[in-house]
Amino acid sequence: MTLLRIVTSPDKASAILDALLGVGIAGMTITDLKGTAAGQRQRVTYRGADYDVDFVPRVELQMVLPDDWCSDAINEILEAARAETSGENRIFVIPIEAAYRIRTGEVEYARVRPQP
Repeated sequence: MTLLRIVTSPDKASAILDALLGVGIAGMTITDLKGTAAGQRQRVTYRGADYDVDFVPRVELQMVLPDDWCSDAINEILEAARAETSGENRIFVIPIEAAYRIRTGEVEYARVRPQP
């Protein structure tokens, strides 16, 4: 199993979600973030004073997939999120060692079965 973490702009998140739903990947966690990106400073006015804001809105999608689904998912994400302008869009691929069901303590998945 593999964890995919996709950090992208909010406008690309819905395109990524649609692309993944199109290939049957539906279970994921979506989180609103703020991040910093080189060259993406914003100037805002608050109570009459101007401020440089280094934080830009981002969205993170996380999903755990079987290893053999990852390349298809990554290809779909790359197609859906590709942009002509620069931005801080990233896909992180992280191997999962084990998954446990908290309520029962049962091992749902383990690369190597734990010793009793």
